[in-house]
Amino acid sequence: IGKWGVLWRKRLPDGQMTWKSCRLLQVRNVETVADADVVSKVDSLFETMEVAWRSEDTVSHAVSVSAGVTNGLVIDNGGSLLVRDAVLTVACTSGTITSVTVTGVGIDLTWAGSIANGQTLTLDAGEQTVLIGTTDQYAGLTLTPGTNVLMVGVVGGNATVTMEHDDQWP
Repeated sequence: IGKWGVLWRKRLPDGQMTWKSCRLLQVRNVETVADADVVSKVDSLFETMEVAWRSEDTVSHAVSVSAGVTNGLVIDNGGSLLVRDAVLTVACTSGTITSVTVTGVGIDLTWAGSIANGQTLTLDAGEQTVLIGTTDQYAGLTLTPGTNVLMVGVVGGNATVTMEHDDQWP
């Protein structure tokens, strides 16, 4: 009681397991004479700051992008809610990337800086951070919000670009 953890549920329509970060507030044992020594019915009360239930496994979509060429990164959201905490990573696989652009319907962002071979730029919408390793790179970001299929380009090197999110339901 009082500790935060992961609460799992099994969705009745399809049996899919989903989860939320919750804190247990109260547990009550509702016992009847008929159930004594046979079964114990428990009522539990939880609190959460999360709106949605998340998919059991994180969904990941990746694409390779060559210097100076944009490539499509198709993001399939299998849930019924908008995902507002996706994580986009750009892992430099050769050269030194000096610019990353991401565009789509209602999306237009550019990051300018330096990503060396073997380094990864991480844009975390949930944490609202832009990092290379643990170093803040937010100052290099220019963006316009939106959603849909992303076109990704890099300048100065090659990269593997990955978008991760949890499908979410009410």
